[in-house]
Amino acid sequence: MSLILFALALIISYALIGAGIKLVDQAVDDPSRIRFRKSLLWLVVAVLIILVNIWVFFDVYTAVLALGIILSLIASRKIDNTYFIVLAIAVFPLSLFRFFDIAILILVLPTLIAIFVASLLDEVLHAQASKIHIAAIHHVLLHRPILKISVVILPFFGLLTFIHTIGFWCFDIAYDALAYYFGAKSFPNAGTDPT
Repeated sequence: MSLILFALALIISYALIGAGIKLVDQAVDDPSRIRFRKSLLWLVVAVLIILVNIWVFFDVYTAVLALGIILSLIASRKIDNTYFIVLAIAVFPLSLFRFFDIAILILVLPTLIAIFVASLLDEVLHAQASKIHIAAIHHVLLHRPILKISVVILPFFGLLTFIHTIGFWCFDIAYDALAYYFGAKSFPNAGTDPT
């Protein structure tokens, strides 16, 4: 029963985090469409910080996902507004701290490397998508497919759990669903960048 509760809590939390990140992203990128007071956006960021850090503290695979994605966003220079800078700064130390235990580090280092590389490739290819004139490839790259596919493959090698795979996909679905809800698709036409 506790495993079921853990899975439900993780999946719901990941979905809320995905929706929250997209809410802030859209409010910053298109303030004319989504009008929120700055105080409300800061409240959303504060809730995201608390929620992510709670999961990072109690769940090493959430720490792996958070750290790998944050590092890839830093490397690709995709943390592009004050809200996300604060979110990254607030989540990064605890995520990193989880790996000070050498036994945990050895256990999850391959997963961390895989998440970092997949996320970095997604960001690099996403930035190049507007230069690709083959519609199908262009469309696929705008969806950032490498990390999505990687989190499905990793459990088969014992590098991630299926619960975290489902959680990640719920994060991603919530992220995109919120974009469509506000009428600002997260996969825009060539030449524009939604993040």
